[in-house]
Amino acid sequence: MRHLVRHIRQAESIVSISIASDDSGSISIGMPSGETHAWDHDSGTNTVLFDTDGTADQLLAEHITGLKFVAYQADMATATTTPDEIRAIRCTVTTELDREVNSTVEINSWVWLRSW
Repeated sequence: MRHLVRHIRQAESIVSISIASDDSGSISIGMPSGETHAWDHDSGTNTVLFDTDGTADQLLAEHITGLKFVAYQADMATATTTPDEIRAIRCTVTTELDREVNSTVEINSWVWLRSW
């Protein structure tokens, strides 16, 4: 989660984002360096992939059962997937703890885009 939040805060733009109901989400962001950073959840392998060339093809994290992004306009109430309208994003990462049976854990974080 920290990795996502730090990068998204530094973004100059949102290139693409999955719909709010997608529990296996993805996001691509434009960075000040000109790179496009991308994350994508693979529900088949329960992994999150990341890369700085826009392809999200390098392993970042394992044992992640869900990755969800909900983007909001400046009023923080209106959800949107239109990149130019996005001012804040709620990220949710879901995992299951191996040491406990049926132990699903969700971590949520809000990210406000600094470039706005």
